[in-house]
Amino acid sequence: MKRLLIKNLENLLETQDATLRELRRDCLEAIQVGIRAVTPSSLFRKLRISGSSLIFGEKKLDLKSFSKIYVIGAGKASLGMVKALNKLIGEWISEGEVLSNEIRKTRKLGKITLNPATHPLPSALSIKATERVLSLISKRKEEDLFVVLLSGGASSMLVKPRPPLTLKEKSALVKRLLKAGATIEELNAVRKHMSTVKGGFLQRLIYPATSLTLVISDVVGDRLDVIGSGPTYPDVSTFSDALRVLKKYGIKPSEKLLNYFERGVNGEIAETPKPQDECFKSAYYFLLGSVKDACKATKNFLEKRGRRTLFLTDMMKGEAREVGKLIAGIALSDKNYFECFVLGGETTVNVRGRGRGGRNQELCLSALLEIKQNKRVVIASVGTDGIDGTTNAAGAIVDCEVYRKALSLGLDPASHLLENDSGSFFEKTRFQILTGKTGTNVSDLVVVVRSL
Repeated sequence: MKRLLIKNLENLLETQDATLRELRRDCLEAIQVGIRAVTPSSLFRKLRISGSSLIFGEKKLDLKSFSKIYVIGAGKASLGMVKALNKLIGEWISEGEVLSNEIRKTRKLGKITLNPATHPLPSALSIKATERVLSLISKRKEEDLFVVLLSGGASSMLVKPRPPLTLKEKSALVKRLLKAGATIEELNAVRKHMSTVKGGFLQRLIYPATSLTLVISDVVGDRLDVIGSGPTYPDVSTFSDALRVLKKYGIKPSEKLLNYFERGVNGEIAETPKPQDECFKSAYYFLLGSVKDACKATKNFLEKRGRRTLFLTDMMKGEAREVGKLIAGIALSDKNYFECFVLGGETTVNVRGRGRGGRNQELCLSALLEIKQNKRVVIASVGTDGIDGTTNAAGAIVDCEVYRKALSLGLDPASHLLENDSGSFFEKTRFQILTGKTGTNVSDLVVVVRSL
C-alpha cells in the first residue's frame, strides 16, 4: 500500500456529514494521484534505452558515441531526477554536479554529486554549488554529452551574477518583484539579464559538446526559455523587456542597477544568446512532464470513481483571489453536466496586507467566501511541490463547514483575505493540506468535487 502523500488526510476528512466526507476524500485522493503522476520516477518512464541508444520522444542519442557523459542540473525535482537517471543510464555516466534544495550536505548518488542550494531566494550556497557545475563544464570536449536536469526552482539555485552585480543586489530586486506579483515570465526576463548562466548562457559554455536537457515544467504553457530561466535554451527577452518589467511594477532600482540595465539597452553589455547563436546547434530538449500530466491523472482517477469530470485548463493564470471567485462560480453553476473540475497553472498574489500565506491558500480563501452556504461543493488547491508561499502547507481545502468553523473560532475570512493572511486562517481552522516537500514541481493543481 502506498504511503499517504497528504500527511493530515484523516484530520481533513473529519465531519459528521457522510456526503461531505466522501466529496473531500475523492478530492484529496485525486490530488495525491495527480502529484504522484509528476514525480521523477513516474515521468522518467517516458524515456527508454534500446541497446546503447537513449530514446526520448521521436529522437535518440547513441550513448556509446560520446567520449564522456556528464550530468548537471538544478531544481526542486533534482534529487528524484538523479535517482531516476541513474537507474536508466547510470552505467554510462562519467561524472556529475547537480544542485538540490532537498539536501543539507553534499552527497553522492552513483557518480553524480548532489550539492545543497537554496530556494526561493539564492544564497552564497547556491553560488558555491554553481561554481562546481561550471568547473565540470570546463572539462568539456566536442565529443562529450552533457545531460542537463532542469526543474522548477532552478532559477534560485543555479546562480552567478554578471559583473559588476552582486548576489545581494540581485536577490533584493527579485524579492521586490515577487512581492509585487510579477509573473514567472517577467521575473525571468529580469533574472536572465543579471546572470552569467541563465538565458542560454550555460549552453554557450557547454558548446561545442552536445547537450540534452530533460525538463520538468513548472511554467504555464511549458515555455522552455522560461523554465528555470532557460539556462540551455535561446532567450527571446531583452534588456528592454527587463527594464519594462521594473517600470510596470513601479520598482525603482538603485542607481547602479538602473545604469546596468540602461547600458544593456544601449548595447554596451552583451545580450543573452538568441536563437541564431551557433551554440544551440548541438542542443536537444525533452519535456518530461508538466501540470498537464497531473491534471490528466487527476481526471482519470475521478472518472474511475464514477464522477463525470471536466479538465478545464492547464493554463490557469491571474490574481489568486479573482481566480478563486471564478472557480467558485463554476462550482456553484447548476447549468453544467459535470460533477468535478480539474485545473492546472499558476496564479499570482499582489501582496497588499501584512499576513502570510501563498497563492493556493489565497485562492481557496477567496473561493470560500463564495461557496460558504453550499453544502455540496468542495474545492482544493495545492502547489505540487508541497510548499505554498511563506507557509509549510501545500495548499488548502474549503467547503461550507470550513466557513462555519472559522466563525466559531471568531475568524473573519474576508479580513484575512484583505490582509493576504490565508496562511494564518487555514492554520487556525486546520484545513491546510500538508504534504511536505514532494520532490517535484509542476506549478499548481486545483480540484473541485461536488454532488449534483
